Amino acid sequence: MSAEESTASASKKQVIADALALAGSPRAEDHAELLARLESPAFLAQLDDETAYRGRPERLRLRRVLDALARNPAGSAQNVLVALTGSRAFLEEDARIDLLIKASATIVPPPDKVVRFWDAHWRPDDGFSNLTAAAVVQNGHEAAISLLEKKMANPQFEPDEKIHWMHGPMLSHRLDLPLLEGCKRMLETGLPDDLNGKLVETLFDYRPQEWYLPSVPYTPPALETAEKAALVELRGIARMALEKFRLDERLTAQVKKVLEKVEALLDGA
Repeated sequence: MSAEESTASASKKQVIADALALAGSPRAEDHAELLARLESPAFLAQLDDETAYRGRPERLRLRRVLDALARNPAGSAQNVLVALTGSRAFLEEDARIDLLIKASATIVPPPDKVVRFWDAHWRPDDGFSNLTAAAVVQNGHEAAISLLEKKMANPQFEPDEKIHWMHGPMLSHRLDLPLLEGCKRMLETGLPDDLNGKLVETLFDYRPQEWYLPSVPYTPPALETAEKAALVELRGIARMALEKFRLDERLTAQVKKVLEKVEALLDGA
């Protein structure tokens, strides 16, 4: 490595080190400074060059900065992420949008600005929908779940895409109370393309060999880990599903099996 290359490498290391220090700081002044840098095209180019942007977003140095902000409990750190959702300079690169969608999942409760950001990046064939669906479900706040319901009811999304959301992030969070409440509302009003049975199987069944490629399985949480309010909600959904929908024999048996287990857990609570 030449002296010039060595100096450039050291400079890049210092840029990321300084940014990470600001992101991990408890001080609002440091977060304001970091926001100013992240809205600067010159700084973003220092952090990651054009070659880096041709690779995977997860390989960008920026990911480490946004992850540090997402982990920081200070409100001013969260405010940086909120502000970036409306930053024209920051959002010029799709890779940065990807990373911001993931980081924004930690903002609870999500302000209207974040919900609008999710909504804007959850459109048919926009390339962001699956990431946004996962972030919204992970967030789990009532405002996030309300947006999920809106997208699930939108007939412009292909049924297979909605099934991916159900068998993916929704299955992984299927015992979260706000999500269960949203699922109940969706089943009460009915989903387009006759997807009600798919939502029921998402909540009560698990068929990894049918639903996934071997390399990308999702795992549901154990029923025993659910809080009492979630079990009560799940019991109500099970009863409604058995009464309201014509489920196939296998799914009917599975819903009844889970219902019995839920009732036993509630009896022992």
